[in-house]
Amino acid sequence: MSVSIPKFSYFLTIAIVLYCNTMVFAQTRTVAIVKDNHTAYLDSLEQQLKNEINNLLIGQYDIAYQSFSGNGDSERIQTDLHTIFDSGEADLVIAIGLQSSALLHQKRNYPIPSIAMMVMKDTSVTKTGINNYTFTSPYQSFEDVAGLFSDMFNITEIGVLGAPEFLLGEEKLHNKETPRLTPLLPSHTKIPDSIQGLLIIPTAFKDTLLVNNFIHQANEMGIPSFSIGDPFFNKGWTASIFEEKLMEPSIRKVALDSRHIFEGTNAAEIPIIKKVTPFQLIINMEGVRQIGKLPEWEYLEQSILINTASSPTSETLTIERALAMGIQEKLSLKKSEVTVDKSLQEIKQAKALLRPEVNASASNVWLSDNLVAASLGQKGEMTFSGSLNFQQVLFSEPLFANLAIKKLLNENLEEKHKQSILDAVVNITQNYVSLLLAKADLDLQNENLNLIKQNLATAKNKERLGASKQSDVNRWLSELNLGHIQLNTAQANYKKALYLLNEGLNQPIATSYDLPESIDIKSVFKFPETLLAPYLEDEFLLETLAGFYLNEMRRDAPELQQLRLTDKVISRRIKSAKREFILPRLVGFASANDIFVLEGLQTNPNFSVPPPPQDLTWNAGIGIEFPILDNRKRKTSFELAQLDLQDLEYSKQEVENTLERNIRSQIQQFNWSYRSHQHAKNAATAASANFVQANESYQQGFISITQLLDAQAAKFNAELLVLQTQYKMILDYVLLERFTGKIQLLESDEDQLDYQNRLQQFLFTSK
Repeated sequence: MSVSIPKFSYFLTIAIVLYCNTMVFAQTRTVAIVKDNHTAYLDSLEQQLKNEINNLLIGQYDIAYQSFSGNGDSERIQTDLHTIFDSGEADLVIAIGLQSSALLHQKRNYPIPSIAMMVMKDTSVTKTGINNYTFTSPYQSFEDVAGLFSDMFNITEIGVLGAPEFLLGEEKLHNKETPRLTPLLPSHTKIPDSIQGLLIIPTAFKDTLLVNNFIHQANEMGIPSFSIGDPFFNKGWTASIFEEKLMEPSIRKVALDSRHIFEGTNAAEIPIIKKVTPFQLIINMEGVRQIGKLPEWEYLEQSILINTASSPTSETLTIERALAMGIQEKLSLKKSEVTVDKSLQEIKQAKALLRPEVNASASNVWLSDNLVAASLGQKGEMTFSGSLNFQQVLFSEPLFANLAIKKLLNENLEEKHKQSILDAVVNITQNYVSLLLAKADLDLQNENLNLIKQNLATAKNKERLGASKQSDVNRWLSELNLGHIQLNTAQANYKKALYLLNEGLNQPIATSYDLPESIDIKSVFKFPETLLAPYLEDEFLLETLAGFYLNEMRRDAPELQQLRLTDKVISRRIKSAKREFILPRLVGFASANDIFVLEGLQTNPNFSVPPPPQDLTWNAGIGIEFPILDNRKRKTSFELAQLDLQDLEYSKQEVENTLERNIRSQIQQFNWSYRSHQHAKNAATAASANFVQANESYQQGFISITQLLDAQAAKFNAELLVLQTQYKMILDYVLLERFTGKIQLLESDEDQLDYQNRLQQFLFTSK
C-alpha cells in the first residue's frame, strides 16, 4: 500500500515535533566526580563511567559533569567533598578510586546523593541504609589482599605505600600481626631493611618518579611488589589483582544507580550487591626475574602470566643491533678478517723484494807477526775498517708478477670476507627471527592458557548455578593441563632459540634480551613495497622483476667477483710465463769501503809494492741475468695456467647459472610468502571476530564448549600464522638480496638511494 506525499509529510512533522519536545523537556543533572588522582587508569574509568551514564540516560537527562582530582592527597579529597556538599550545585557525587571511595564511605551525613564506586569489602559491612548513600564493592578486603601477598611469597613484613589507614583503619593497621603491615610515607627515601614485600596502591600517587623509586628499591633488594587496582607492569611490578574487566559490572551498576536516584529513589533504598569479584591474579614474569624469586607454585599455576619472555635488561635487542653485534663478534668473521690482514702483510713482503737493500758492516782484525810479514806490506797487525753495500732490483718479471698476484689475492680474500658477512647476516637474521617466532609462540600459548583459566572459572561458576554440567569443567581441566604442556614446550623452544642466537653473536650463551614485538620489513630491511607490490601481484611481471635482481647479481655477487679476480690471477701468471722467456733480470749494486785504523804495517824494501789505500774506496755496477735452460718449468707453468683458465671459465658459468636459479626461485618464494602474509592477516581478523562472538555465545549458553574450543584454536593458529608468514617474508627477502651480493640494510644512505634509483629506472624502462 503506497503512502501519499501529504500523509508522509504529516507523519514526518509529528515525529519532528515529538523529538523537539523530548529535547526541550530533557532535564539537566550535574554529576560531581571525585577521584584519587590523574592516572591513566582512573581517567579511563572516569571516561567509561561518563559514557555508560550518557548512553543510559540519553533523551531523559542532559548530564553536566564536574571533575575533581585529589592528586593523592587525602586532605585535598576531603576539601573537594566539603566544597561539593556545601555548594549544593551537584545532583549526585560519585567517588572513583580506593582512596576517594574510602573517604566518602567514612562520612556520616550526605547532603547530596552519593555513590562510592570502589569500596573494599572489610569497610562496607556497616554502611547500608544510610540516607542519600550507596556504594559498590568490586574488591576483596585489604586484609585478604595482604594475606594473599603474604602467602604467595611466604613473607611476614609488608611495607604499604598509599594511605592504607583508609582501607584498613588505624587500629587494624597497627595491631595486625600476621602479616605485619608497615606504612611507608612518600617522604621515606629508603625502604627499611626489615621489609620483605612492597604493597602499593598506585592510584594514590601522581608522582610517577616516587613510585618508580620505590619499585626500583624493591627490585634492588630482591623483594616482591604487589599492586592493587592499577599495575605498573612496565615499571617492574611482580604481581597484581588488577583486571580491566573487573570494574565493568561496577560501572554499569553505578550508572543504573544514577538513573534511579535521578528518578527520585533514595540512594539508601538501592540494593547493594555484596558479592565481590574473586581474585584474578596477574604475575609479571619480567618482575619475577628481576627479584629472582618465584611465587608459590599453587598461585603461579592459577595466575595469568604476562611478559613471559621479557628480560630486565636495559636495552632492547633489535635486529639492527643483533646484526652489528654479530658482524663485530662472530668468530668465523674474525677468522676471515685475520686472513685478510695476513694477505696485506704478504703484499708488504712482496713490495719489500723490490725496494733497495742497504747493509753496513764494520770489523776490527788482529794478525800475527808472520802473517803481517807475509802480506808484503798490505796488512797490519791491527786493522779497523767499515763497508757499505747497496742493491736494487731494477727489473724482475717474477717479482713484479708476484706483487700483482698478491694484490689480486688480497682483493679475492676481501670479496670472500664480504661473502662471509652476507652469510653471517642471513644466519643471524634466521636465528633472530626464530627467537622472535619462539617468543610469539610463547606469548600466544600463555594467552591461550590464560583464556582457558578464565573459561574454567566461568564453567565452575555455571556448574555451581546449575547452568552447565560437570563435563564442561572436566573438559576445561583437560584443556588446562594440555595448555601447560604446550606452554612448557614453547618455553623450551624459546630457550633453545635464545642459546642458538647467542652462539652466533659470540655472547654468553644464557644472556637474555628484551625483544621488540615484530620487525617492520619496510623500515628495517628497506623493502620498496610501493615499487614492488604491483609486480608481486602479477605473476607475469615477476620475470621482469627477476631481470633487475639478475643485473645486480652479475655486478655485485661476491662469488662472481672472486672468480673474476681468480681469472685475473691466472691471466697474470700466463703473462709472466711469456715474459720470462725474453725479459732479463736486472740488478743494480754498489759498495764503499774505508780503513779507519791501520797499525803495525811491515814493508819489505826488496819489493816495490805500494801500501794499501787508507781512504774511501768504492765500486758500482749492474747485473743482468737471462734464463737459458730451465727444464721446461716455464713452459709447463704456462700450459697449466691455460688449463686453469679454461676450468675457471666453466666454473664461472656454473656459479652464474646457480645464482640465477637461486634468484628466480627466491623471487617466486618471496612472492608466495608476501601473498601468504596478506591472506594470514585477513584470516586472523576473521578468526578473532569469530572468537569474540563464540565466546559471548558460550557465556550465554548458545553454543557448546567444543564449538568455543574450535573458535579459540582457529584464532590462536591464525595469529601464529600471521607472525610465521611475516617472518618467512623477511627471511625470503633477505635471502633474495643475499643472492644479489648486497643487503641494503648494510649499505650507506647514498648507496641505498642509488639502489632505489636503479630499481625505479629499470622498472620504468621495462614497461
